[in-house]
Amino acid sequence: MRQRLIGGLVVLVIASTMMILIFDGGGGYSSIAVIERIPERPLLEKIDPPIQVIPQIRGGSVDTPELSSRKNPSAELPQNKVSNEAAVIIPIEAIDETPSLSSEGLPEGFVIQMGVFSNFSNGERLRLQLISDGYKAYSRKSSSENGGRMTIFVGPWLDRNRVEAFREELNQKYQVLGLIKRYELESL
Repeated sequence: MRQRLIGGLVVLVIASTMMILIFDGGGGYSSIAVIERIPERPLLEKIDPPIQVIPQIRGGSVDTPELSSRKNPSAELPQNKVSNEAAVIIPIEAIDETPSLSSEGLPEGFVIQMGVFSNFSNGERLRLQLISDGYKAYSRKSSSENGGRMTIFVGPWLDRNRVEAFREELNQKYQVLGLIKRYELESL
């Protein structure tokens, strides 16, 4: 009996030693260092808008050339002769269309809120009518305790003056008093 106990103890020690050697974790998963390469933010240079030059032509100073009867009149196009006195360079004021940026780094835009509908079919009908008339219309759905609501928007535009002009046009066309609001990205 004593030999059996000593034999069992020896087998147990050898087995535990072998288990430690086999399952030490060194041959398993090795730690791989993952290096993420995120490019630096590009530097944007402000580009000045070009100044457009339009020649102003005064009445009576343009000579109209007579057309000659040739076989191929499209080969030579008649050119108007403008006197040096008539050509006046008028610079057009460059409009600053650089939008201001929001805290997220996105341009700030404006939309027209056309209405909020609890009946989704009415809201969808107005949205489809706006799209068929050529406007950029979209809807946002929200839910509350009283049920869901659909809000119809037209836009977005960067220039507030353009938004006000479109609002007046939409007010006359659809008899709906639109509200000008800041454009917000829809959270996903």
